[in-house]
Amino acid sequence: MLRSTLAGSYPRVSDAPLPVNLRQMLHKHDRREISDAELEHAYEATITRIVNEQESAGIDLLTDGQIRWDDLLTPITRQLDGAKPGGLLRYFDNNVYYRHPVIQGPIRWRGPATVDDYRTAAGATRRPVKAVLPGPITYAVLAEDRAYKNFEMLARAVSEALHQEALALQEAGAPLIQIDEPALGGQPARLALARACMETIARGLKTKVGIATYFKPVQEIWTGLRAFPVQVWQVDVADRPAQLDMVLNAPPDGEVVFGCMDARNTRLEERDTLARTLERATDRLGADRVWASPNAGLEFLPHATAQKKMARLAEAVGAVNGRTAGTAAR
Repeated sequence: MLRSTLAGSYPRVSDAPLPVNLRQMLHKHDRREISDAELEHAYEATITRIVNEQESAGIDLLTDGQIRWDDLLTPITRQLDGAKPGGLLRYFDNNVYYRHPVIQGPIRWRGPATVDDYRTAAGATRRPVKAVLPGPITYAVLAEDRAYKNFEMLARAVSEALHQEALALQEAGAPLIQIDEPALGGQPARLALARACMETIARGLKTKVGIATYFKPVQEIWTGLRAFPVQVWQVDVADRPAQLDMVLNAPPDGEVVFGCMDARNTRLEERDTLARTLERATDRLGADRVWASPNAGLEFLPHATAQKKMARLAEAVGAVNGRTAGTAAR
C-alpha cells in the first residue's frame, strides 16, 4: 500500500485561534510572565495538536513538527560540547534564516537534543512517528569551523555525535530516523565522505535509517547516493520533476519517499496530478516501496495552507490505493 509522510517541519503558529498560541506564550516567557514549566506545557500541547492535525489529514507516518527547532542545526548544536549557535545567515535560497554553528573545540555529544519531543509526539498517537536529524555534510557546510579547520574531520566528528543521538532515538522507539542532507546535492567530491558518515550514524542501529535530499539537484550524485547504507531515500520530484525518471530508471534497493508536493509554494496541487506521479512510481517499484511527501518541510507555508496540502496529499494517496485495489479485484 502507498503511504504518506511529511518531510519534517510544520508551521508552529496560525492566524486562526488555537487552543495554545505558542508565539504568545514565548513572548510572555520572554517578559517573565509565565514560568519555564508553563512554556514547556505550551510546547507539549503544540506538538500534540500538530500530531492530531496530521492524523486528521490522513498522514500515515507522522513527525513532531520540529516546533522547538529554530532551524535544522541549532537543536543539535546546543547539545554539543565544542559548538555554539552563531549569527543569523540565510538558509539556502529561502526567505528564512538559521544560526550557523561556530565550532570552537572538539565536538562531543552531551545528551539527547530531540528525544523528549519525539516521545511527546509518539505518546499522542497510535500511528508511527519518525525522527529527523541534520546530516553531517550539511552541518559542516553551514558551520564556521574555528577548531578542526578541516571539513572531513568536522563532518566525521559530527557524525559520531549524531550516532549517539540516533541510538537515543532508537531507544525511544523511533521506527525511522531520517537524516536531512539538503547541502549534499551537487557535491560529488563529498559523496564518499557522506557515505562514510552515514555508516557511522547507522552503526549498530536496528531501526530504519533514511536520507532526505531537497533544495539542490541530486542527478549528478544519484548513482552513488542510491548505494548508501540506508533503507529509505527521499527525493524532490516536485521542484525537480526530472528526478522522477532518474529514480524509476535506477531505483535504490529500498523504499523511496517521493517529494511530489511543493512545500515552498502556496498553490494547491490537483489531486489527479499528484496521483499520476505516484501511480508511475508504484507501477514501477511496487506500492509497498513508495511513500508520498512534500518535497521539504511545511514550515515555509501558512498554517492553513499546510493543512490543505496535507489533506490533498492524503487524497491523492487514497485515490492511488483505491485504483490499485480496484484493479486487483478485477
